[in-house]
Amino acid sequence: SKTWAKNVDLEVRKWLRIGLGLSKNTNQHIFYTSIDTGGLGVFELSRDVDAALVCSGVRMLNSKDTFVRDVAGASLRDTCAKRTGNDAASFETSFRWVSLPPDMGDAARGDISSFWVKVRNARRNLDDLVSLAAPSFDSPPKLLIKGSNGAPAGIRQLRSKFAEVHLRELSSLKDQGKTANACAQSRESISWLRNSVGLRDREWRFALNARTNSLPVRAVRGKHRGYSGN
Repeated sequence: SKTWAKNVDLEVRKWLRIGLGLSKNTNQHIFYTSIDTGGLGVFELSRDVDAALVCSGVRMLNSKDTFVRDVAGASLRDTCAKRTGNDAASFETSFRWVSLPPDMGDAARGDISSFWVKVRNARRNLDDLVSLAAPSFDSPPKLLIKGSNGAPAGIRQLRSKFAEVHLRELSSLKDQGKTANACAQSRESISWLRNSVGLRDREWRFALNARTNSLPVRAVRGKHRGYSGN
């Protein structure tokens, strides 16, 4: 469930902020950027749901089990027929229908709940990252990563792409993006994220806040009585 996954993502960020001493204004992209580029390397489950749906659909259509492949193809054609009004749609036409945005190619025959409708919506959510290669005479249907010269897409590959998207979003920020750019260019400056030997817990948390440019320096006066400095 996409709703369930989003709620889990929200709870994970909430408790990581508490456990790692991160301030509330810490941008969420930091959680999903890879450790190698200065993030925390957490998987975003709501994106994983989309990736799993699309990858599962393509795997079923390419299954070595003839029964699984036939059932998947028949259900795809049936869903396409009900949504488009084209009862004679071929498998190739039905597969291309999955690639269309949800508001295109549908006839006014009422909506239906189907695995393939979910796959279509998930592919739309991943539109900037993946493309579907329609089957041909000598080639099965494929899920490809855009801009990767025909590299096949799987959940592992897509997770790395998700991390790259979050890094770009983080780097574009006016404030916290400065340290993201610096850390991405110098891996040595973030080696302590993986290996914290020699650092106490509070020192590690301080370094993490400094790295995210979210140290609550103005809150110090409110926590320590008698402190009047800036």
